[in-house]
Amino acid sequence: MNWIAMNLCVLYDTSTIIETYECNEFSVNMPGYISIGNDNGDRELIMKAEKGATLCGFLDAAEIGNSEVEEWFDFKSWLENGFEMEDDENSEYGKVYIVKVLDDKLKFLAETKKLFALPISKGLLYKKSLLNKQCF
Repeated sequence: MNWIAMNLCVLYDTSTIIETYECNEFSVNMPGYISIGNDNGDRELIMKAEKGATLCGFLDAAEIGNSEVEEWFDFKSWLENGFEMEDDENSEYGKVYIVKVLDDKLKFLAETKKLFALPISKGLLYKKSLLNKQCF
């Protein structure tokens, strides 16, 4: 079949599985595994590349080869339950990542704070986004 999109998950078709395998260098970074989809974001749905494999889990695409999947789950059960995805319902806010800051850092952060209506001081925003490279 071609790819499927359910809730927050996208399952890849065969050609996309192959493309993802090559682009993310699974043969080097995670031999024995493939990505069969993603969470419609930055996390890849990883599975053993072997006949009969049913365990899968999500892994941040930037962590392929550097980290392990935190929680493995049974793909067949997950499929039968309609691809249920955990959603952080306790959070009022999404995540904002500052990738590149203009030369006038304080002006940039003030405009970012205003644009996203962030309930955080500019000082704390500066500290979290630049020094610790955290999201908020």
